[in-house]
Amino acid sequence: MMIRPSLLADVIGLQRVVEATGLFPAEMLPEMMGGTTPASTESRWLTCEKAGEVVGFCYAVPETFAE
Repeated sequence: MMIRPSLLADVIGLQRVVEATGLFPAEMLPEMMGGTTPASTESRWLTCEKAGEVVGFCYAVPETFAE
């Protein structure tokens, strides 16, 4: 497995994961990612791949009061 920054090209694979888990409506994902690229500093979307297939993801934002 490989974990890496998410790319907009991952959206379709990430939507499959969201649909399979029922976490939230998959059609919301592109807007939620909002143009996220590896250079984004406000939030982090990470994609987990196995054998070139998207199998999971993680989303994180900095804690407001943390350094």
